[in-house]
Amino acid sequence: MARPLYSTPNGILAAAEECGIARAAFRQLPGARALTVLDSVLESFTNGGLTNRAAHRLWDDLREPTFSLRRRADAATMLALGDPATRVWLLVEDWERKKTGPGFWVFEATLDAAARTLDNHHLVEFYIVSRGLDWLVAENHHDMLVAAGEHAVEALQRLAR
Repeated sequence: MARPLYSTPNGILAAAEECGIARAAFRQLPGARALTVLDSVLESFTNGGLTNRAAHRLWDDLREPTFSLRRRADAATMLALGDPATRVWLLVEDWERKKTGPGFWVFEATLDAAARTLDNHHLVEFYIVSRGLDWLVAENHHDMLVAAGEHAVEALQRLAR
C-alpha cells in the first residue's frame, strides 16, 4: 500500500531541502518516536498533559511561566533562544486535519535549521521545544509568539523591550 501524501510535512521537508539543510540537521520523526516526543511535550508544558493529545491549540493550555508577544516568528527571533546548533523538537500542526492520531507532525532539528525552514514555509502553527524539555516557543494563527519555561519567557521578554 502506498504511503499517503500529506502537504504539511512534505511542505516542511521541502522547505528545509530548499534551504540546503542537511538531513542530519532536520528530519521528520517516525510515528512511534513522534508520539513519544509529543507525549513528553504535553506532560512537560500543558496543564492537561496527555488529555491534550487530540488538541490543536496547545498554546491555550501552557503551564506557567508563560509570556506572549504579538510578533511573527522569523529566524532572528527564533535564534534569540540560543545557540544555532542547539538540538530542538519542532512540532507542526496538521492544519488540514488529515493525519490520524494526534494532530502534530514532529521533526528533530537544530535551532538554526528549524528557524530557517519555518522562514521558508507558508504560515503554520508550530512549537519549537528544547530537547531537555526546559522551554517552548509557539507561534499561533493570531501571529502571537507564546513562550513557556523560564528561558523562553526571558528571551521573548528581551525581544519585547
